Amino acid sequence: MNARAAVSLSAIGAVLILGITYMTVGVLHLDPRRSHITAEMRLADSGGLGPNAPVLLRGVQVGLTKEVRKQAAGVLVRLEIDDRYRIPVASDVVIEQLSALGEPYIEFEPADGSGPYLRNGQLVPTDRIRTPMTITALSARLVELMNQIHPEVMGRLVDTFGRALSGTDTTVRTLQRSTTLLATTLLSRTPAIRRLFSDIQAMGGDIDWLGPSLAAAGPEFGDFGRYLNRIVEQGSGLVDARPTSVYFTGDGVVSFLDTTTALLDKIGPSLAPLGPVLQPVVADAVRRTPHIDISTLIDQALSAVDTDGTVRFRISVK
Repeated sequence: MNARAAVSLSAIGAVLILGITYMTVGVLHLDPRRSHITAEMRLADSGGLGPNAPVLLRGVQVGLTKEVRKQAAGVLVRLEIDDRYRIPVASDVVIEQLSALGEPYIEFEPADGSGPYLRNGQLVPTDRIRTPMTITALSARLVELMNQIHPEVMGRLVDTFGRALSGTDTTVRTLQRSTTLLATTLLSRTPAIRRLFSDIQAMGGDIDWLGPSLAAAGPEFGDFGRYLNRIVEQGSGLVDARPTSVYFTGDGVVSFLDTTTALLDKIGPSLAPLGPVLQPVVADAVRRTPHIDISTLIDQALSAVDTDGTVRFRISVK
């Protein structure tokens, strides 16, 4: 045997040994260096548990179910747990299904890591175990629920829905068209909506000033509310100064408006011919009226007053 063949056989042997070691230790979890403790659980039913079901501690697998045996008073489940993990006796024990297909597992959920801890051969307290609802129990509850439904009530309910929806074909078509138009509008405005959300995000990133500003404006809003309340009180006092009947009788507002309306109805026909005659005059007067810039007048008025309220006059000497 030459050197190349010896090296090849050595490499094949090394790969074979590593593969067997990985399958034994990593997959089958047969590590001779590890030691285990055995614990038992007594259940009313197995809840779908079987041998080799995983045992978890806060989501970490710490052991397996070694045996599930039926007894006269229920089911005995024997657990094999790695002794490197300490499981508090006061832990809640939950039997759950990994998926809708079953695949049950046992999980210990301790409130904290304090002892005492499970020892070899110890029985898990039955009052700490929560088992899943079985298909039989679920079916029984479903039957109980169905028995509480009265066919007459359901028939009347369906009949009411039928009468309520009858003759609504036109309305449904209108809703369909409006929904289609709304979707089309949103799709056509997608860039604008995207810009809107982007602008809102930009505003949200520069909104640190809002809190202090609102805090500073709070007293001002309070003063505004008090002043507004005074205005309302004064207005109500003005309205309540005279009885309500005065506005409708004698020379009250309503009587005055009625008299004014009657006068306009009387002189309206005679004033109508004056409209075409006065229109050119009014239009020419409007064109000749100089333009008044209110903002300029306000600026000039403000420039004549100092910040402390002192009024300044400018006198030209000839």
